[in-house]
Amino acid sequence: MIRLIFIIFLLFNYLKAWGIEKVIKIASDYIDKGDFSKAVEIITPLVEKEDPYALNMMGWLYMNGKGVEKNEKKALELYMLSASKGFAKAYYNLGLSYEYGKGTDVDIAKAIYHYKEGYSRGDPKSAFALGKLYTKGCKTEKNFDDGIKYLKYSCRKKISDSCYFLGNIYETEYRDEKKAEKYYIKAGELGYVEGFRRAGNIFFYKKPIKSENIKKAVKYYNLALEKKDPVSAYNLGTIYLSGIEPFEKDEIKAYELFNISASSGYAPAFGRLGVLYATSQKSGIDLNRAKDYLMKGVKSNDPYSIIMANQFCKNKIILCSEEEKSMLEEKYFKNLNNSTIKE
Repeated sequence: MIRLIFIIFLLFNYLKAWGIEKVIKIASDYIDKGDFSKAVEIITPLVEKEDPYALNMMGWLYMNGKGVEKNEKKALELYMLSASKGFAKAYYNLGLSYEYGKGTDVDIAKAIYHYKEGYSRGDPKSAFALGKLYTKGCKTEKNFDDGIKYLKYSCRKKISDSCYFLGNIYETEYRDEKKAEKYYIKAGELGYVEGFRRAGNIFFYKKPIKSENIKKAVKYYNLALEKKDPVSAYNLGTIYLSGIEPFEKDEIKAYELFNISASSGYAPAFGRLGVLYATSQKSGIDLNRAKDYLMKGVKSNDPYSIIMANQFCKNKIILCSEEEKSMLEEKYFKNLNNSTIKE
């Protein structure tokens, strides 16, 4: 109790010296560090003064049970009080509460109302939420024109998810690869790594195969690889393993890329590494490691690993027990029945 009184005393002095914004910034820093109890202590005096930013922050802490006992209804009350004072982010949090039934019943009409209130006050996350609702159309009537308007606003305000979402819409709904590429790249530049990969995919899977498209794919995959994206590392590995023009076949480079991908647990890379260890003189034949990687892929139900492990066991390239052979046969035919397995 004495400690809390002392903290409150210090905070009031801080408020005089620094102002509310700096105190809120200190509390935010504690939240980022995971010290939620400290954040609660710091903002409690501001909550008592009904500061809208502090009310919203305390609402988030109650909604998520961070530093306080989880209480969704109390969180909703705090959001409402913050919103009543015009705080845009509180409207976004109210929208989430009504959309997903947190502290209240699900009410999409109320969710949309609060998101629109947040958007009208300049909150980009509210715009993103509206964009998703209107373009997906699974919770409300689909309206692409309004949805894209909200997503573009949010993307301009540097919400990476909105940029990625726009890229996906232009790629899959409008078949506009140029705009899809534009928004995927913007998402990647804002930290949404998959944006770079999806931009690469546009050119990697384009038919017929052209060297200029593969060059673009490699450019974008490399940008994703800088952020340690395992799927992009794998895709680059397949390009170098196959020697797709204008890139020459390079098994050593392919091995390095598959290794990066596998080290992040990407299952298809296990199969590729297993085959390289079983067949490639350049990467060095090691049948024990070949089996280890193939079986890792099999355990993850990777189709390529299942095919190659089954084949290598049958041909005695790797040594398998009868139990392993039986398991591989079962997995192989199960995959054949469920889907067409492609190398």
